[in-house]
Order: sequence, then structure tokens, then C-alpha cells
Amino acid sequence: MDISLMQRSLAFAAGQAMPYTLDALLERVHAKMLELLEPVCREHGLTFDQYMVLTSLHDGLALTPTDLAQQYRRNRTSVTRIIDRLERLVLVQRLRGATDRRKVRLRLTASGQAAIDTLVPKMLATLSLALLDISSEDIETLDRLLLTVLTTMASVYGSTVQEGGKALGPHWYSTAT
Repeated sequence: MDISLMQRSLAFAAGQAMPYTLDALLERVHAKMLELLEPVCREHGLTFDQYMVLTSLHDGLALTPTDLAQQYRRNRTSVTRIIDRLERLVLVQRLRGATDRRKVRLRLTASGQAAIDTLVPKMLATLSLALLDISSEDIETLDRLLLTVLTTMASVYGSTVQEGGKALGPHWYSTAT
């Protein structure tokens, strides 16, 4: 029996457990993705968070520590720790502003680019195993629906989503470049 969103909301408000709400499913998928992808990162001496910072810099989705903190909903201290570690690994470089040294921009080093070039195919291969039983049409539909949800949430709650989904970064499951 399919239960509508309104019925789920009413059931939740009445204290009845609903095991398959959208937010619960998304959280479970996220947790399972981390479970699959973190070991790939660890093989290369990185955490998943560090990998995500590298991909954000590579894709031009973040240029400053503040951008990263906003993108990943982390406090600036956590982002600073991640950047410190990436800088020690010579994967990221901090560039101070010429007129205001408090302003910091980030960029990948050649080693950071090499790490991305090595890791992305491995991450895609790992994630593609999880999507084996899903048709490409269903993946495209899911992608479109999630982008619609994200765009709607952004318009309702005032956050931003760049046109064409660029704020989402590249599609993990796509092997095309």
C-alpha cells in the first residue's frame, strides 16, 4: 500500500514510525555510499571529506575555505583542518590575497590533480557496482528528480543551486567526460 507524503507527515506527527520516508532513505543511501567509497579513499591516504574537497576545487565549485564550509555545511574549523591536511600532503595550496592577506583562495597542486586523476575512475567503478541493477533511464530519472527536489528546496529556503546542476558536481555514475 502506497502512503502519500501527507499521510506520512500525519503519521509522523502522531508519533507513528514510518521506516521509508524520503529523508530516511536518502540518509541510508548516503551512509551506504560512504561505506563503499571511504575504503577507496583510505587506500590513497585520504578521507572521503578530503576527496570531496579535492573534487570541489577541481570542478570549480569552491574557491575558498568559506565556499567549502557552505557547500558541505561544516564549520570553518573542520574545513581548516581538512585543508591543513591536504596542504601537508601537497595536494592543495593556499593563495593569500595580494591586498588583503586574510583572503585565501585554494587551488589544486599538480599532485592534487594527479590524485583526482587516479581516484575518480576508482570511485566511479566502485559506485557503478551499486548501480548495476538500475537502468540508465532510471538513473537519469532519479538524477532529474533529485535535482528538482534540490532546486525546489533552494527556491523555498533561499539557498542556491547553480543552473544546470553545476553545484552538484559531476555525475558519479557517468563514465563519459
